[in-house]
Amino acid sequence: MSGIKPHGQNSPKGHTQQVAADSMLRDPVVRAMVYVALGLVILFLAMVVSGLVTGVGTKPNGPRTAAERDLIVAAATVNSGGSTGAQWAPYVNALLASGDLRKARLTLDAARASVQATATAPELELAEARLEFAQKRYVQAARQAEKAMKGFEARQKARLAAGGKVATRAKELGIEADYDAAALVKAYSFVELRRWKDALAMFDLYISRTPTAADVLIDRGNAKASLKDNAGAEKDFRKALRFVPDDQEAKAGLKRIGAAE
Repeated sequence: MSGIKPHGQNSPKGHTQQVAADSMLRDPVVRAMVYVALGLVILFLAMVVSGLVTGVGTKPNGPRTAAERDLIVAAATVNSGGSTGAQWAPYVNALLASGDLRKARLTLDAARASVQATATAPELELAEARLEFAQKRYVQAARQAEKAMKGFEARQKARLAAGGKVATRAKELGIEADYDAAALVKAYSFVELRRWKDALAMFDLYISRTPTAADVLIDRGNAKASLKDNAGAEKDFRKALRFVPDDQEAKAGLKRIGAAE
């Protein structure tokens, strides 16, 4: 039998499918869906090309961490010129956070040289206290922290003495938060020096202003335990657990002084 098909029955299968597709495209709904799909494909390709041109989607060259970003921002601020002690301090602190103590010292020296001698810059005293602490020079760290605290106190006193809106605002805000930060540097310097009573005084000051600081409560509890004040230590550990119920350091503190959880 011949393999030749009779006339009228020789249309290929692909041709039949093409006819069916043409019929579907006549449907306005189907046609609209096709156009939308094509548009999305074109948009995707455009985004890919744009990313290749601009570098989006490639490995970034910018800061990889929050610490790196802070360092870049702080450096840009001081490099813009006319920086105050308050503007220099974040750069020194960012260098400390990065572990570059040598550059932190050089930057601190540059900051002191650029800030007018008559300007109040307790932020720089605090930055130096942190640097001294990082270098394990705890006596010097405590001394610089004390200078910073006195500087913040003097600034607040001047604002209150100014009267008017300045004084009103100063009363509303209270002394600057860096005052508390300086108190903590001083406290931890005394801890390293095993001057427990002095450390306790600074912890008391900080907690009086930030009573929910669980980590500082634990550190104060440890200081009290070192002074054989187990009852006071237990109170601090339990208070810390009220704010952070599963804090392992607080639980360890209770165990160390023989108190049940």
